[in-house]
Amino acid sequence: MFSPLEQFEIIIIKPFYLGFDFSITIASLSLFIAFLLFLLFFFLGFFNARLLPTSLQNLVESFYLFPLLIIEQQAGHKGLRYFPIFFIIFFLILFSNLLGLVPFAFAPTSHLVILFL
Repeated sequence: MFSPLEQFEIIIIKPFYLGFDFSITIASLSLFIAFLLFLLFFFLGFFNARLLPTSLQNLVESFYLFPLLIIEQQAGHKGLRYFPIFFIIFFLILFSNLLGLVPFAFAPTSHLVILFL
């Protein structure tokens, strides 16, 4: 790296063009990895769910209740219909930011266009 701004360049890994540009870039790959980490975290937390929760199950349930209670407090009971989309976006941004803390990893949320999707 010769410039501090090189870490924000989007590099095309595999180009695809089928009427639209469906290229696999470093940003799409890091979003896919963040989504896999999100799925893995919740899968491991609820895989062997028990009535008396383990520490990982307790952590995952707390992570589930956090956005649920925020939506319920701010938007009321009618706002709960938007919970799934808010939940996915919230945790995709969270895991993308956590992935961006790894040294030499690409942080997809550093680009505003990712946040506006």
